[in-house]
Amino acid sequence: MLLELNDVLKEFLFDCEVKNYSIRTIKGYKNNNALFHNYLRQELKIEMLEEVEGIHIKKYIKFLVQKRSKPTYVNGVLKTIRAFF
Repeated sequence: MLLELNDVLKEFLFDCEVKNYSIRTIKGYKNNNALFHNYLRQELKIEMLEEVEGIHIKKYIKFLVQKRSKPTYVNGVLKTIRAFF
């Protein structure tokens, strides 16, 4: 059974609520992972969780660096992606 990224993200955020994470933390997880998932869909044509590989995360980080995102922002994004997976 293949899992759609959006469905898994919703379940992940619900799990964060159950664990009583702060609203700010949940919002950060939601926003950063949604941007990552949009990148996966638009740039790499990936829709399913099982299709995501480590190289895709590295490509996204490289994309952020090339956009001249601040290192602290890139690190924060990486942490939220790590939490999701």
